[in-house]
Parts: sequence; structure tokens; C-alpha cells
Amino acid sequence: TMGRNTHPSTHVPKWAWTQRASKAEGAIWRINAFLLKKKNETDQDYHLVLQRNGKTLVAEIPNPDCLDDTPEPLKSMIIKARSDFDDWFAEHHSEGPVFHQRVSIWGIGMFDTQGHAEGTASNGIELHPVVKIEFLD
Repeated sequence: TMGRNTHPSTHVPKWAWTQRASKAEGAIWRINAFLLKKKNETDQDYHLVLQRNGKTLVAEIPNPDCLDDTPEPLKSMIIKARSDFDDWFAEHHSEGPVFHQRVSIWGIGMFDTQGHAEGTASNGIELHPVVKIEFLD
């Protein structure tokens, strides 16, 4: 707990990993869903829109150039997920950015602001970062 005389600069922001909102954040989740869309964010993360039972969820695969401070084995897992996505996308790029592909996807739960991007879940939960993706028949 922080006392009244604590200097403001020592306050941990609410978005810090040390103060996540619930047990849903920081846990690795596996979701079987349909990949509907991929968009490149301005930071070159891949923004994926997933759908299951009529509800959507965002999953983000980070740009490998932004992973310098990411600990192992997460860094290698994210890089492999990105590579696996790139390999699949290269074979299916003629279909454009919209798909209807079954996937099994693993990612770390993180709440983001609701409605900030296409496909945001009603409660704001995302899988960010994605650590594994499998393309199902």
C-alpha cells in the first residue's frame, strides 16, 4: 500500500503488469475460433479478428522488432507464431485480408479499452500477445 507521503513518480500506473485487472490477465488462453480478418497496425503488430459463437475477440501478434525486452521463452514463441502466420498468409494472400479460417490460437489475456478497434470483445479482453497459432482444416 502507498502512504500519503509517497512521491507521485513512485506510483505504479494502473496498466502496469504488477497491477492487472484480474486472473484473466496474464494467463495463457487457448481459443478455437474462426479467423475473420487481419489488419496491420501502425506499430506493425498483426490485429486479428476472431469469431466464435457469433462473438468477436481481438488477438495481436507483435512485430518481432518490438520484442527486445520480452523474456524467453515468450519471445521465441511470439516470433514462431508470427512466422507461422506469415507462412500461412503467403499461401492464402490471394484471398485478401478477409478469411473464414478455423484456428486454434494461444495468447496471454489482456484487457484493452472497449471499442478501440474492430472486433473488440464486449468486455475488452484480448489475446495479446499471441504465442501460438495453428490453422485447422
